[in-house]
Amino acid sequence: MYLLKIKNSLTSILNYLPFFSVTELYLPTLCKLRCFHCEVWKNHALDAFVPKDFYKKTVHLYGGEPTQDVSRLTSLLSRLKLKGSRTHLWTHGLFDENALKSVLTWVDHIHVYFPAPTQETYRNITGEDGFVQFLSCLEFLKEEKKEMSLNFPVRMETLEFLPDVHEFARRYGLDLIIHYHKDASFSKEPLRYIHRYRRIPGVTVYKSTHHAALACAGFPLGALKSPWQIVINLAYSIRSRITSNL
Repeated sequence: MYLLKIKNSLTSILNYLPFFSVTELYLPTLCKLRCFHCEVWKNHALDAFVPKDFYKKTVHLYGGEPTQDVSRLTSLLSRLKLKGSRTHLWTHGLFDENALKSVLTWVDHIHVYFPAPTQETYRNITGEDGFVQFLSCLEFLKEEKKEMSLNFPVRMETLEFLPDVHEFARRYGLDLIIHYHKDASFSKEPLRYIHRYRRIPGVTVYKSTHHAALACAGFPLGALKSPWQIVINLAYSIRSRITSNL
């Protein structure tokens, strides 16, 4: 109990530092994918609102699928950028490229959902034959010179994809975010296997700490604003880059 109080006190202090000024902003939009592990497509979108205290140094926007409503997304992103926020957009990547150009002006980093490394496995997980469009999205974002990374939510059913997912990210020269939910039914050995990827430059691993029926299951809810996970991933990133240069 005493250690928990100390941890909570340190967390409160860290949250006031600019480096840890991070929030996750939910945009209640629908999604065209039908991922078997997600409930967003079974629900209806709600009205969005932006609380005043959401203007943090770094803001991660997720849904649903934020690009479903380009007009509202552009308005929100522009307000955040004018307030000095660094903006991260989490998307499935199956968007109208022409419509998205107005959004990209206000986005610093894009995280593209990558649930499976082949056309067949992608279709099996998402219910959408969208792998070719996903590849087109990556090429489009590279041409636009946007900072981006791949986002892989790992589950027991998709653990076997991890080597191929990492190889795909390496081949495209992209960073990779791997994340799993704290309640996932992983035994110790699979968890050790997942966390070993932290030793690779450009790879970060997060443990989602929250769950919401209307939030995309492909988003590491609660993890990105955790000071402790930020510190751990930063330490591993520095270590892996030093080791790779030896």
